[in-house]
Amino acid sequence: MSATVNKIFKITLCTIGAIILLIVLVIGGATLYLTPQRLTNLINREASQWLKADIHASDIRYTIWSSFPRLAIETDSVTIISRTLDNLPDSVTSKLPADRDFLASIKSFTGQINIIDFISGRYVIHEAKVDGLRINLVAYNDSINNYNIIPEEATGFKKVPYITAENISVDNAGMMRYISVATNTVADLSLEQLSL
Repeated sequence: MSATVNKIFKITLCTIGAIILLIVLVIGGATLYLTPQRLTNLINREASQWLKADIHASDIRYTIWSSFPRLAIETDSVTIISRTLDNLPDSVTSKLPADRDFLASIKSFTGQINIIDFISGRYVIHEAKVDGLRINLVAYNDSINNYNIIPEEATGFKKVPYITAENISVDNAGMMRYISVATNTVADLSLEQLSL
């Protein structure tokens, strides 16, 4: 009986060891393949295709080894240029500001996402730090604006995902602006620092 238990124990240990080794090899291979340049190009391309906006991120870096079970992400800058106001008649665009397509930008971002929660469908963001945030929301009316960048077919979620963020800080925020032509509203907000 003892030899059978010993054999089952060894097989179980070998199976668990093989699974752990496979996970390490997959993560290691992904880390070697997804260089900062490849990851940056991938995110810029995919996000720009999925959204009604051009996403320009530079030098996206990540690590999982020193922050496990969290994926640590850093980027030097991100700019979002909306495409929702393209192809409007001159009668509409003449009433909008010259920078109507610029939606948002940041100088840098660092943050961490819990991998285990992410796999289970929960988006838990830790220690997010945003530097140099600028926002420019422009609306002609309720339906024509530069911030409705998520395609309508993508908004039909069956279930709203669980999203939470802990320790968010925004430093050196630039101008945050909202302009509405229909209501003749211009609101400017300038913050030096914001923490949540």
